[in-house]
Amino acid sequence: MTDSKFEDDNISPEIAINYYLNDDVSVFAAYKEGFKSGGIDNSALPTATLSPADGDFGFLVYQSEEAEGFEVGMKGNFLGNSLRLNATIFTYEYTDLQVQLFDSTAIQFQTFNASALETEGLEFDLLWNTSVEGLTIRSAWAWTDTGYSEDFVNATGENLKGEDGAGSADITGYVGFTYDAELTEQLALQRVC
Repeated sequence: MTDSKFEDDNISPEIAINYYLNDDVSVFAAYKEGFKSGGIDNSALPTATLSPADGDFGFLVYQSEEAEGFEVGMKGNFLGNSLRLNATIFTYEYTDLQVQLFDSTAIQFQTFNASALETEGLEFDLLWNTSVEGLTIRSAWAWTDTGYSEDFVNATGENLKGEDGAGSADITGYVGFTYDAELTEQLALQRVC
């Protein structure tokens, strides 16, 4: 093989500022960068059907994916410390997005770089120890808007620029509870939903 090496290095800084409004509530702001290493797509190992005339397998190399963005939020304890609430607003951009597609003809996955992806949203979670003995309620929700911010032509020739990112839900969340009750000194009942 010629020209099928991959080398890279990365420093991903992060800075965060946290300010306590009082003993129970803090607010924060952060700038973050992230990195996912590139490499050589070894799902397409050299075979009789994959042997370029010049022996150059450089097309199997995919670049490192990088991300950068901001978030602001708050963390607090309320209702006499019986309710914990965390909330964050964020915006991030991913460049040289690493994508994996399944090639049904060759029966293999292909990894390559495609486009850039922007994501922004709001998420929060809470844990509430209610006034009912042994009953705890928990919940987490997120609203996310994700889309391709640069040209990305998929396998069918469609340009996905401006379209939602694959597999991204606009709203996700759950609500659950735990109920603990003592039946005897040695036996307790716990119900989790």
